[in-house]
Amino acid sequence: MNNRKRILFIGLIVILAITLAVGCGKKTTSFTKDPKATEGMTYEQFKAQYDMDKVVATVDDQTVTYGELFQQIELEELLSPGIKDFIVKDDTGVIDEFAKDMVVRKRVYQDAVAAGAKADEDELEAQVFEFTHTNEDITGEQKQQLTEFARFYMTITAYFNNMVTEQDKRAYYEEREHEYIKASVRHILIGFEGRTEAEAKTLADQLTQRIRQGEDMAALATEFTEDPGSKETGGLYENQPVGSWVDEFRQAAIDFEINVVGEPVKTEYGYHVMRVEDRKKYEFAEVEAMLTDILAQEKFKEVEGQFYDRVELTK
Repeated sequence: MNNRKRILFIGLIVILAITLAVGCGKKTTSFTKDPKATEGMTYEQFKAQYDMDKVVATVDDQTVTYGELFQQIELEELLSPGIKDFIVKDDTGVIDEFAKDMVVRKRVYQDAVAAGAKADEDELEAQVFEFTHTNEDITGEQKQQLTEFARFYMTITAYFNNMVTEQDKRAYYEEREHEYIKASVRHILIGFEGRTEAEAKTLADQLTQRIRQGEDMAALATEFTEDPGSKETGGLYENQPVGSWVDEFRQAAIDFEINVVGEPVKTEYGYHVMRVEDRKKYEFAEVEAMLTDILAQEKFKEVEGQFYDRVELTK
């Protein structure tokens, strides 16, 4: 996970949560305008329907006004273009869910500040520079707003990262040690497109026998594989986390004897002629930062849920 993603991971969780909730038919209590009336509207026309000073969501002593809500939407549009159009076109009350999430984040931020959590200002400056210097249309005001936006999330991230102890990370790692494996796998994919499953299996079996009889697997991969991601490397994926692969391929990468071509492995993509050339366990130090992210996100979701149940929307 790169630094920018680490800084904004909680914000991205919120955006994804809203999108997934809508896609899964999550019921909402919508206090927004009649969605059918928004057809053909621009974002500015849609925004003009609302009183920017009116409070839309409350949790404990924290509130969010429509003005704050739309400012947040416009900032997130800079980071993830399309949010504004999504808000205007949506007909399931997503703007109310956005308001709920925003007020919960404000409430969490309140606790983060009280606990002494702080953003790393040097990292903050570097990340804002990384984004703004590649986006020449960003105004000075937008840069300042983005800085505060990033500081907000970096503070929350620091708060939850600080909750994660070394003991927590080691326990999580030890429980899932078998998942933290990297492997170098050379394979030849024989896909199902343009041939029957039986024909794909026959060709995979033939290539398996040719390799076992001494032919160069890298050369055969270059000639036969239908995986564009590894064709130029002779079918090799080197030092990759096995967890990033589909289940059948991942399990074979864990189980196959080193430097022995196993029986072809069937996945949704086709048949794979596979040879595991190296396999190692990730040491704790190599994945510690990732474990912090995972456990911090779990803690965030737990706390978020507690506040979310108390959010009140204003009619």
